[in-house]
Amino acid sequence: IIKESKFDNNGVYPIDIIEYNICGDHMHLLLVCEEEELSKIVGKIKSITSRAANIAAGRTTTTRGHAPLSYRV
Repeated sequence: IIKESKFDNNGVYPIDIIEYNICGDHMHLLLVCEEEELSKIVGKIKSITSRAANIAAGRTTTTRGHAPLSYRV
């Protein structure tokens, strides 16, 4: 997921990942960024990777938005 994902931060600036190590339930990243950008960058990476992992595991569909609610009459 890390290699295949493009962390472009919505085209504002690239996210510079120097090194990474993927463990069983978490990962370690070495980033180059300004301190005040760190929280937003980590949030973006978590969002992208968790979505990709959930799609790969079949827990999330690839469609955007909410699926219509079904109800009984």
